[in-house]
Amino acid sequence: MSCKTEKPDGVYCANVDYKNLNSGKRSNYTLSVQVDHGKLVRMNFPNGGYLENELNNIDISDGKTSISLGNKKYDLEIISKGEDCLQNVLKAIQCKGRTKKGKRCKNKTADHSGFCHRHR
Repeated sequence: MSCKTEKPDGVYCANVDYKNLNSGKRSNYTLSVQVDHGKLVRMNFPNGGYLENELNNIDISDGKTSISLGNKKYDLEIISKGEDCLQNVLKAIQCKGRTKKGKRCKNKTADHSGFCHRHR
């Protein structure tokens, strides 16, 4: 997107600042988005989920947008062209820890140790 008059078109990597307005939970992550002539038509989340019909072709011609869907707010900014946004991101795996009863922890973690926040 080197030229200001050029509208993004295709698949892009984007940074997202997410906020749940009810709980106050915040997160930041990278995902891929589909853009059609400057309109955001699909957001592909790292966990395999996506938003499509809810977006109603939101304008993202300047590379940024804010989206409010119910109690969820997404501030999105395109960072690069292409769909392999997660090649350097660790994938979450099941924690290697054990519960007090000896069962395998069900939490997911992307920590290098293989342990979640409770078992580190």
